[in-house]
Amino acid sequence: MRLSRLAALLAMLALLLAGSSCNLLDRSGDKRAQQRLSDISRQHVHLVRHQLEKWAEAHNGMYPDRIEQLIEDGNFETFPDNPATRSPMSDVDYEANDRSGNFTYYPVYGKDAVIGFYLLGYGYGEDAGEDVTGDDVGDKVQLVLASKKGRLPAVSEVVSGKYTTPPLLFTRLDSLNAEIGSWGSEHGDGSGKIFPGSLDPKNSPVMLPQNPFTDVQMKPSGIQAADRFGNFAYVPFRLNGTVRGYYLLGFGTGETPGYDVDKDGTPDNVVKILRNGPDSMPELHVLIGQNSGS
Repeated sequence: MRLSRLAALLAMLALLLAGSSCNLLDRSGDKRAQQRLSDISRQHVHLVRHQLEKWAEAHNGMYPDRIEQLIEDGNFETFPDNPATRSPMSDVDYEANDRSGNFTYYPVYGKDAVIGFYLLGYGYGEDAGEDVTGDDVGDKVQLVLASKKGRLPAVSEVVSGKYTTPPLLFTRLDSLNAEIGSWGSEHGDGSGKIFPGSLDPKNSPVMLPQNPFTDVQMKPSGIQAADRFGNFAYVPFRLNGTVRGYYLLGFGTGETPGYDVDKDGTPDNVVKILRNGPDSMPELHVLIGQNSGS
């Protein structure tokens, strides 16, 4: 009887040990799989950074204030895949619960433009990762990439939000753009939105915000106008005489070269470009030429 019990106990012990070995192998396999996914994710984040630098090369050294501009301007059709979900990677909030295989884009603002960026990439697993908050504790960030240009503050200061608040010029242009968009929806017809023909301060159909540099009301300005700084240019797109779209350009300070929006080889101090209209709307420099000749 004792031998039977001993044999039974040994059999149970063998099963337990076998189960433990399988669990260890499973966990080891999980770690290898997670490492493979993390390696792919790392490569994809590097690819996003490469396209950000290409975007800057095409925009006089400035970086986008929204990562989606890489798609809007044709650098990507979609972002590279999250290797686990096989859906495009997302620009997620740093404090999001599930960041694995995605990234966070932090544009770093100067007085009137995006002067650089940080790009945080997230892998898989429980590794402590990089310390991006400055508390000497890993934050499960797999990768920290910075722009090649611009003297950037420490990543911990950027993650804290100190340098990620858009300049007043940007927020006021966004507000103006929203006002114009709402007006266009209210005055549209069966063919789509209809936007104002002009934004002359004397009879503008929408409220014009204040110039952040002078604290007087913003006004439309020509690309070469001496008083364009802190003001905007409104470039309407007319289809059969009706304004169906527009570009809204914001001028920074004279110290910031900005974009060359008319493609004449000279920067025009434009630091933000907003667009509203159909896909058939011409490129900005083409529309500028059409409006100047009309």
